[in-house]
Amino acid sequence: MKIRRSFLDRKRAKEECCGCGGEWEETRKSNGGRCVPTAASVVSKELSHLGRSVWLKVTWSRAGWGRTKGLRFFLCPRLSPRSLENPFWYFEGKTDSRGKFPQDLQHLFQQFLEANPGSATLWKTETVRLAKSITTDQAPNTMLGLHTKRRREEAARSFASAMLASPPLRMLLANRDASDRDEKLVTYYEEAQELATCVGQTRGICEYTNLGRLTSPLFSHRSDKMKAHPNHSLWPDDPRLDGRRILFITQPAVSRLRGTTLMGIEERWARLKAVVEDGAMSKEQHQKMFRKQHAQAQEEGRRICEEKSKRQAEWNKIEKERGVNRKNQDKANLETEESRTDGDGEYKKGRKRKRITKADTAEEEENKEDKEGKQFTEEKLEGKKRRGRPATKKRAVQ
Repeated sequence: MKIRRSFLDRKRAKEECCGCGGEWEETRKSNGGRCVPTAASVVSKELSHLGRSVWLKVTWSRAGWGRTKGLRFFLCPRLSPRSLENPFWYFEGKTDSRGKFPQDLQHLFQQFLEANPGSATLWKTETVRLAKSITTDQAPNTMLGLHTKRRREEAARSFASAMLASPPLRMLLANRDASDRDEKLVTYYEEAQELATCVGQTRGICEYTNLGRLTSPLFSHRSDKMKAHPNHSLWPDDPRLDGRRILFITQPAVSRLRGTTLMGIEERWARLKAVVEDGAMSKEQHQKMFRKQHAQAQEEGRRICEEKSKRQAEWNKIEKERGVNRKNQDKANLETEESRTDGDGEYKKGRKRKRITKADTAEEEENKEDKEGKQFTEEKLEGKKRRGRPATKKRAVQ
């Protein structure tokens, strides 16, 4: 299937698109008079780093890279504004019938941020947490949490049905069982919703950057907000695509402003993945570059493995020496303990002595007291003798 590039009538309408600026071009009135987005033509026309003919064949005929990335190209921008940027998207008002209650809550949250960022983020965290509480451990009453869970599940199936009815997306679908395809898309959206609710429950302010929010639509490998798609085979320090136009993105840039003030610490969670215009790259050049980079990657991996093996061998040698030294030290400590007399007098010069019992201790103390008493008596008699008195214990008879 080929895309017709001949246009009978050109007009542009500002509608929400995938990050290409929201511009749609009306093609020839074919396929039931439906319009094909400009991005689909751009993909087949300008993304030629895999070769134009190969790209068309892969994109429209096989369930390969083109289908997967094409689906991301359509799904990613439609998930970000609704689920990620508004943590209250599944909330329901009492008399709200047009779905404006989530936007009103988001507007209120922005006003709270201007008044007090710390209290505003705390309010958002607790509000989202209570709205998704489905167990008694999370909240005493789980009626609200179960209701919002059903709303999210219904929204996932509604989103899948709407996306599968989109003509551009139908061109990317593979020939497989429709029920299996629908369930996979619903599962994909449910996982994205769960991620969005978990992110909305965290403290801080999350920011999402798509192609429309970049300061420049041109690619730069030095930017900390973007990187080239892996199929470009672009090394981090390669400026080959600098200054080229970004065609579309497959992943937005995600960051969080952590802290209790708007001047908190910015955490980079993910960088924007961009598919860049590269019309000068042919299929042969891409294959040659891919083989070269693959060989360099293998060489780098081999070098890293050798360094790891070398460090592991050195570490094993050090551990072995430590084990030998520890064993020798324990042996020396044991010999020292046996050769000296400890507090209980159990060992002396390697020979065991009789253990001193309580009775032996009492007898020794009694002998010590007798010895001290005898010594005191002798000293007393010696003092009397020096003063001229008889050395006898009895007084001399006059």
